[in-house]
Amino acid sequence: MSDPSPWRGDSIRTPSRVEERQLVREVKAGKEDALGRLLWIHWRGLVQYVLPVVRSQDQAEDVVQETFVRLWEKRTDWKRTETLRPVLYRIARNLALNERRRHRTFLDRVTGREPPRELDPRADPLDEAVGSDLEEAVREAVDALPERRREIFILVRFHSMTYREAAETLDVSPQTVANQVSLATRDLREALSDRIGESDGDGDLRLFGSGGG
Repeated sequence: MSDPSPWRGDSIRTPSRVEERQLVREVKAGKEDALGRLLWIHWRGLVQYVLPVVRSQDQAEDVVQETFVRLWEKRTDWKRTETLRPVLYRIARNLALNERRRHRTFLDRVTGREPPRELDPRADPLDEAVGSDLEEAVREAVDALPERRREIFILVRFHSMTYREAAETLDVSPQTVANQVSLATRDLREALSDRIGESDGDGDLRLFGSGGG
């Protein structure tokens, strides 16, 4: 079975708070099977999240594997008030950015050129979505958002994070997240107004993910 698209928000397994707290307690106690269950729950969402950064399926999977290694190594340092998902996404994001910088530095040294911008075919976030001009237009409109605005919008809309979770992931305030989601929605509505109509509100945008609050 092919992986569903992260842009549609229908592939991310979100555990209940009770389930997550129990698994966190077990991991902190050194139970590796609990770490395995967390990996199973969050693997696909994390791979989809870092894929546009490292632009390679293999590198994305390596980054996510290293994320769980770091999580295991630092398990005794977790704060009781921390929610697990923002911690995971923050670790994965930092590792992915480091990997991208390392890769670019290496290529610059060897070839004197920037790495190719094309995505690996498997990285296309709409590969498994129902093909349509609207979906292509939405993808292009999201890609055109300012980098921080795009990242916040994707976490909230396509990874179903709350504003607080996205804020913890990116180390910004929940109000900043709310503002950027609002601005992104405005930008997308303007970019897509000729396709979805001014009266449709967020309806068509919600087809590609939901989240917030």
